[in-house]
Amino acid sequence: MHDVYLSLGSNIDDREKNIINAIKLLGKILTIKKVSSIYETEPVGFKEQEYFYNLVLKVFTDLTPFELLQSIEQIENKLGKKIKRRWGPRSIDIDILYYGNEIIESEELIIPHSLINERRFVLIPMSEIAEEFVCPRTNLKISEILKNYKKEESVIKIKNNTFFQR
Repeated sequence: MHDVYLSLGSNIDDREKNIINAIKLLGKILTIKKVSSIYETEPVGFKEQEYFYNLVLKVFTDLTPFELLQSIEQIENKLGKKIKRRWGPRSIDIDILYYGNEIIESEELIIPHSLINERRFVLIPMSEIAEEFVCPRTNLKISEILKNYKKEESVIKIKNNTFFQR
């Protein structure tokens, strides 16, 4: 079994329901160990859209990184993900942040996720559930990466997510 961290986000329709539905579907193929609080975050990249709800999950899986990616894409499609523009609105977005201590760089998959250090909306919920986790690429703890973060986009904790805690 491998420790994996996933980021979930939604900014279309009922954002919380979209995330909960994604967690339920992920729970059918993974063992969910920790769930961060839900944060409302301003969009990054394309600003003319609704704010997102984001959270981070810690899960265990025996799927390979590529099998996991394929399963995630199936869940996103089932929940109606349609991308009309890069960083645009979406019903659900699920990203693999870390897969144990592996470093993967392929056309299909980059692990650790290439933009973690530039995403406060990932670093804050990740630090809530795994502040001592060490990034295999930088050899820094998540808490250290967040401490060194310079941008100031809005990330507001809106709800403790205890429904899925184990």
